[in-house]
Amino acid sequence: MQIKAFYPKCVSWERGVVTVFKDFIATLTGEVKKLFMNTIVIAIGVGILSTVFLLSDIPESVPDLVPYAKSAAMAGWLTAVVLITLAVTWAKCGELGAMLRYALSCIPRVAARLGFPNLIRIRGAGSGGNRLSRSLGPGLPSLSLLPAAPAEVAQDQRTGAGYARRVLAAFRRCGLAQPKDGRKEGMVQVVSYQAGPAATRVTVSLPDGFRLSQLKNASEDLCAALGAPTLQVVGGRRAGTANLIIGNHKRLPVYLRPSLEHSDFEKHLERAVLPFLVGVDDVGEPIFSDLVRVRHLLAGGATGSGKSWWLNQLLVTLLLTKSPSELRLVLIDPKKVEMAAYHNTVHTLSVATEVDDAVEILKNLVVEMDRRYKVFKDAGCRNIQQYHKRHDVSTMPYVVTVIDELADLMILAKKEVEPIIQRLAQLARAAGIHLVVASQRPSVDVVTGVIKANLPSRVVFRLLSQADYSTILNENPNTSLEGGGDGLALIEGQHGLIRFQGAGVGGDEDDLERVISKLNDFWRNNSKFAPAKVSLLENAAAVHADTVSVLAQTPLAQPSGSPQARPDSKGERTKMPTVSEEPGKQVFVLSPAASSGQAANVATIPMDGEGRSDLVNVPDLPEPDFDEFEEDDTLLQLKQLIAQTGETRADKLRDMLGVRKARLHELMQRLVAEGWLEPPPPNNPRASYRLVVSMEESRRQ
Repeated sequence: MQIKAFYPKCVSWERGVVTVFKDFIATLTGEVKKLFMNTIVIAIGVGILSTVFLLSDIPESVPDLVPYAKSAAMAGWLTAVVLITLAVTWAKCGELGAMLRYALSCIPRVAARLGFPNLIRIRGAGSGGNRLSRSLGPGLPSLSLLPAAPAEVAQDQRTGAGYARRVLAAFRRCGLAQPKDGRKEGMVQVVSYQAGPAATRVTVSLPDGFRLSQLKNASEDLCAALGAPTLQVVGGRRAGTANLIIGNHKRLPVYLRPSLEHSDFEKHLERAVLPFLVGVDDVGEPIFSDLVRVRHLLAGGATGSGKSWWLNQLLVTLLLTKSPSELRLVLIDPKKVEMAAYHNTVHTLSVATEVDDAVEILKNLVVEMDRRYKVFKDAGCRNIQQYHKRHDVSTMPYVVTVIDELADLMILAKKEVEPIIQRLAQLARAAGIHLVVASQRPSVDVVTGVIKANLPSRVVFRLLSQADYSTILNENPNTSLEGGGDGLALIEGQHGLIRFQGAGVGGDEDDLERVISKLNDFWRNNSKFAPAKVSLLENAAAVHADTVSVLAQTPLAQPSGSPQARPDSKGERTKMPTVSEEPGKQVFVLSPAASSGQAANVATIPMDGEGRSDLVNVPDLPEPDFDEFEEDDTLLQLKQLIAQTGETRADKLRDMLGVRKARLHELMQRLVAEGWLEPPPPNNPRASYRLVVSMEESRRQ
């Protein structure tokens, strides 16, 4: 009886709770609807007011408010669109829970359509792996191997508003912008501004009658009026505009990873064979290029200029984007420590830390280049790109040779190194062999005219003298480089000098070594990409031993007392004859083998049973005439230089060859005697020589 009495009470209590809950939901729904409507109205109002502000003339007087107005307009219109979409969805679904479920189900589809596939993986989080790392492509390492930029670098807080606000006042202070009758037509106006890690670019419109040359002549006065460390004036993209490149007081470091994560690099990776980062421009936009397109690179920079960091990011980019079956590295490191981290990587084919080994490796590169051209001829191909379309890439990988430091080689073995670099620079590109030559001291005796003429693409960082800039760039830049990665690039196929900020792999040497170690582990564990073989360069020590051996089967041991190679008075390494004793004979090595496939020049002297030899009737060995060899080499270089450039002016040829005036005059007279050149008329001694033979005929000769 008590249970029956209690049951109706429980039912009525439950119904009361349900009723109260429904009333609460209804009230909450009404309040949410009111909030939706009010927020939509406010968002639309903010969007309208901000848009009207941007379209009016007010931003010209207060340019520092433009970024905030743009943000407010974007936030207002975006909020209004989102809330209206949710309201329509609410009306469609009928209840709040269904609306939320419908909105959540749309997130993966919308993310996939917008190109954010990582957002789809949120639903499967917790299954392991780094879900947010980006990859360069199938089978390539993830960019998460690179150090991320620090928070203060990743979030650039410079808006350029401070410079833009002071530009008009600086123009008026320098007397460059005087209003005509109180009208704006006679004033310089700020069009836009954009900040980067090293500088801020302010674009201004020039009034009628105002010339860009006036602005360039007043650049120093404007720099002082703005209180900026540096200022450069360049023409704008649109007619009647100019760009002021204003240096920031604090230069922000540039890291490699953000540049490779840029959408432009993904597009560049599709068409580039050996992609690399030149740097970022004045507003932080990355500048990419292709080593195959620029052929070879010449880099110069004093200590602390950022040259080594730039060279490291180039190598790391190549290791990231190319497998060992596609790319092999040849490293010539006379300093022994600059590229020590790369010595044991799977990409590295050969390493030379001594000048003798470097010369042998360069000679072997020439032999490998000739071998590849023979393979192209047999296969009916013109270059390595055509060969790769018909054959596997691993059968003939690209070879990038890095020389750091060139000055050490030129001081100790100039006569051997210079013609080899010239030959490789002229012909090695089509064979897939590319040079990256770096020097801290790019003077005329290091970067000679012959080398410079064959390395058209150049990268320059801060140097010690204007003469060094002129040596590499053939001109003196109108701006001073500040060091720390600030550089100029002269890229083949592009007009003029490109100012850039070089990127670093990480914050210090430890970051660089960790990245190289991780990349090496990745490629070593990925058995699908086995290192490609290049037999002539695979073991430099073995090749060097085979080159100087007397016979292919029986190498001759040199006694400890035999004379060694010694430098002559001209700085050349003169090879003295080596001696080896065998049973019943004595062997003199007159000259080593020219290549691994040729035998050396030897002389064998019979010996009696007591180990004595009769040398009475043996003629003396002729002394080599090094002056004759040097003269022939210099004359050949002069012929090649004239045939390639068509230059016959004595002063230009003297600078390119690096010889004295009397020596060049003697060589030019020999070319006149051979019928190559016609001397200037006697009544005009300042006139230049004239090329008698045609350009085609001179190239054939």
